[in-house]
Formats: sequence, C-alpha cells, structure tokens
Amino acid sequence: MVMHEVKPGWTITKEWEGYTIEAKIASKDIVESEYAGGGFKYGQHLAFDSRNNTPLCRLFVSMLQNMGIETDSFSSGIGTLPGLVSA
Repeated sequence: MVMHEVKPGWTITKEWEGYTIEAKIASKDIVESEYAGGGFKYGQHLAFDSRNNTPLCRLFVSMLQNMGIETDSFSSGIGTLPGLVSA
C-alpha cells in the first residue's frame, strides 16, 4: 500500500511506503466465502456516537484480528470496533 500526503495549500504530493502486512497466503488461494462479512455475525445494528465518529479503520483492525493477524492498529484506527460478535 502506498500513502500520500498533500499539505494544505500545496500542489505537490509526497508519496512513501505505507503499511505492510506479512502475507502467509497468496491472493489466488483465498476462498472469498471464508472471509465474507469479516467473520462476524450478520443481522447486527451497531450505533455509535454521531458527534464523536469512530474511525472505520477500527473495523479493519477487528477483521484482521478475527482472521488471526496480530495487530492493534490500521491507519488511523487504534483498537477494535466494540460490539462485534464473531460468527
């Protein structure tokens, strides 16, 4: 993944290597149905504070941990998304 940064008022983009995750499986070997829904139960409605938005990246942290990847953060998300129930 590549990260981009554009400072306010600038027209130049700074590009550098972003986050990397060590892969233990090739894309061609992934069975999509095993990862559909991120491994969580369906039929949930989780409401969060609309004035203090929870970063969506915390959902990705939850999904990665649910797949056995040891991480506590992903981009701006630190920690998991509360209330998710594993399938």
